[in-house]
Order: sequence, then structure tokens, then C-alpha cells
Amino acid sequence: MKLLNLLLSVMLIATLTNCSDDNKNVDDNVGSGKISATIDGVKVDFENVQGAKAIGKIAISGNKDRKEISILFDDNINEGSFSYDDEVFVMTYTTNNGDSGLITIGGSVNITKHDESGNHITGTFDVEFGNYGYEGSVKAKGSFDIKYSEATL
Repeated sequence: MKLLNLLLSVMLIATLTNCSDDNKNVDDNVGSGKISATIDGVKVDFENVQGAKAIGKIAISGNKDRKEISILFDDNINEGSFSYDDEVFVMTYTTNNGDSGLITIGGSVNITKHDESGNHITGTFDVEFGNYGYEGSVKAKGSFDIKYSEATL
């Protein structure tokens, strides 16, 4: 069941956050904000940061230099610290140099503020990414401050 939830979550992240430049109606329906992280010792300030809420989830993502990070939460998540084992968040990390499709295999997320009426969520993360068949892992520690929008599917 955990694997099924993970697969559905990754599909939702891709659906809500992958918007093309030639579809302005979709682009206008995503939020904005900031995601910064140190990934395996390298500082990354992600660009093209987006956030959207739909079907009971909040999906946020950002990309830079052929790297993308995404986080998925329940839309009613409260402030607090959550470990990977709590199963309240899913994160993915993708690069175009062969490390594509890495998912959270450990770590935690701390929600410092979630204003549901204002569609604003902030927090920090300290996670480890890996995948079946991928040797080693990728560590990421960072923060997010996202104003998300209501998506229409």
C-alpha cells in the first residue's frame, strides 16, 4: 500500500507542477515562492518555483540547472516536525545526468507555518534520497516558503 501511495503521489507532483510556457492558463494557476537547499554539499537556490493545491494535496517544486526538487503534503498538514516514517510527505529529486527519479528514503520535514486560508506554507527539510537500483544516496537540507494556488484539474 505504501508503494501505491508513493506512485500516486509522484504522479500528482508531476501533474500539478509541470507546466509549459506555451500554456498560460495553466501557468497562471500555480503559486510561487522560494526553495533553497544544500544537496550533497552544493547550495542550490531553485528557480521556477511553483505550488498548487488539488485533490487533497499540496505539491510544490522548483528547478535549476537540470535539477528539480518536489514536495507533496496533505492539504491540511499542521505545523510541526514529521519524520519520513510518519508518511505525511513525499519528496523527489531529479537530475538529467542519470540520477533521475530519486525519492525520499529517510529524513524529516518541519512545517513552521501553514496558513490554509492564505494558501501559504513554509518550512525546512533534512532528507535523504535514493531509489531501487541506485547505488548510494543524495542528502538534501533546505527550506521552502511557498504561496500555492488552487489548481483546477
